[in-house]
Amino acid sequence: MRRWIRKTMNVLSIILIVLVSKQAMGDAPPPPPGDPTGFGGGQNGDPLGGGAPVGGGTALLLTLSACYAIKKYRGQSVQERTHHNI
Repeated sequence: MRRWIRKTMNVLSIILIVLVSKQAMGDAPPPPPGDPTGFGGGQNGDPLGGGAPVGGGTALLLTLSACYAIKKYRGQSVQERTHHNI
């Protein structure tokens, strides 16, 4: 009985591996649209990424981080500031 169960499990395992491997071997992905260099890849000739203005977000991030650092610095007592500088 154990021999039959073991043999059945081996056969089922092989069948499962074959079926899963057949489905895993799919088609290759399609080629990327447009020019892969970043110029003219989007619709209407826009660069890849949509031509998002990165400069405005960077300035906003730097401004908010400076405000947060000033707030944290002013929130510390004089004793805490001198203790960290040692």
